[in-house]
Amino acid sequence: MDTVISKLGPVTQELINEFSEFMAKDAIKDFVKDEEELWNGIVEEKREKFAKNVRSKIAVFIKKQINK
Repeated sequence: MDTVISKLGPVTQELINEFSEFMAKDAIKDFVKDEEELWNGIVEEKREKFAKNVRSKIAVFIKKQINK
């Protein structure tokens, strides 16, 4: 999250989607790097569902951080 803040600025309610997207791309990139063989075995439809789920979970995390 600190990396995203350094690039996008402070977290606000209006930027949750942008933060979620940025963090999800970074998390998925790291996952693919670490688990390339597994990722390559997943069909595209499932990859999209995985990415959507990651974005959703990150959005929940960010909202909790804002409301602290």
